[in-house]
Amino acid sequence: YSGSPSACAAAIRTLETLRTPAFLAGARQQGERMRAALDALADEVPQVGEVRGLGPMLALEFVHDAASRRPAPALVAEVCAAALRRGLIIVRAGIHSNCVRLLPPLNLDDATVDEGLAVLADAVREACGTADATSRSTAGSTADAPAGATA
Repeated sequence: YSGSPSACAAAIRTLETLRTPAFLAGARQQGERMRAALDALADEVPQVGEVRGLGPMLALEFVHDAASRRPAPALVAEVCAAALRRGLIIVRAGIHSNCVRLLPPLNLDDATVDEGLAVLADAVREACGTADATSRSTAGSTADAPAGATA
């Protein structure tokens, strides 16, 4: 592949944008905002064993309990399904598939980041059984029913 002049020009422009102080500051701020929200969720939900990552590239690790830190891949599948029902697509990760990996576009505005984090938090609370009726975005729907339940 010898490359395309227009693709190369676009790549150069992209790299120039990524190097600007304003873009880097925005990415850093987005990561800090996300980390604070996920750390608060981890404090609330005992099955979140760890929040890790750099900047906005973060992961939530799910465990059965804090003492054993035994990976909980089935719980992650439930979190992913609950998020999808709410319109948010998230990705499983980790060698045990017990993590949710997050890497949103770096040009998202704060309101969109906050909306995604709220949807994720509701999905985590539902899957972990810590949701109350007021925190669920789909309260009263069949999406709130336990797995296998029918309406």
